[in-house]
Amino acid sequence: MQEIELAKLCETETEHEALMVKAMLDEEGIKVMIKGLESSAFGDALDGADWIELFVPKQQLTDAKALVDDIQSEDEAPIPAWTCECGEDVDAGFFVCWSCQAEYKAE
Repeated sequence: MQEIELAKLCETETEHEALMVKAMLDEEGIKVMIKGLESSAFGDALDGADWIELFVPKQQLTDAKALVDDIQSEDEAPIPAWTCECGEDVDAGFFVCWSCQAEYKAE
């Protein structure tokens, strides 16, 4: 089996953010390895916040960084309260519908 050289893509503060980036990159065919999801039973209270690191194959680093940069620039624009396709009202700031998990689409 061929060994794949990995390169560090980014760090996140939360598991949710790391998994969201991973899911987006997986959709684009970029495999992601996450380091740092495991934490102590006491969480941040004793240990302080731990950074979660994301790694991708070195040859895909440039493409992965471009995709992450796109996500971060979208995150800078505030998401207003919106009504999902399923009819549920979603509060401002939320990108995903709480009921059906559909993503916010800017009009």
